[in-house]
Amino acid sequence: GQYYSLAPERLQQLKWIAESDAFAFIKKEKEELYIFTAKAKQASSTKKRLSLAKFNASVKAQVSLNTKFRRFPNLKWQSKHTFNFEYKQKLYHYNVSKNTVKLIESLEIPSGAQNRETAPKTGYIPFTKDNNLYLLKGEEVITV
Repeated sequence: GQYYSLAPERLQQLKWIAESDAFAFIKKEKEELYIFTAKAKQASSTKKRLSLAKFNASVKAQVSLNTKFRRFPNLKWQSKHTFNFEYKQKLYHYNVSKNTVKLIESLEIPSGAQNRETAPKTGYIPFTKDNNLYLLKGEEVITV
């Protein structure tokens, strides 16, 4: 109760950004994505922000998704300027510097499939169906 104001701020999706000295997190109360450089002498000069409203506008205009995200999807950083995210079994690529988004590929697996995972380096998706192991590689389903 009374010590709530002394608690540390909760940061969502706090992650190091691939191939950089930067990290990112989302502030829930503002629904904004913040990016900082870890080596900066003045952190305020290296801060970038992306609001959820701007993210939604880019997604709607550039890939014609008729949805309004209430919060950021799970972000998978590819570089200090780009991240990928999944929505309805499709993979999208967002460039924070250019505010551009594009559909990379469909991640649709057959109905009845289970144990779906995504390999972080290759993006391939192994899954099981009827106790058999399969691999989704782009549009191709391979029996393992």
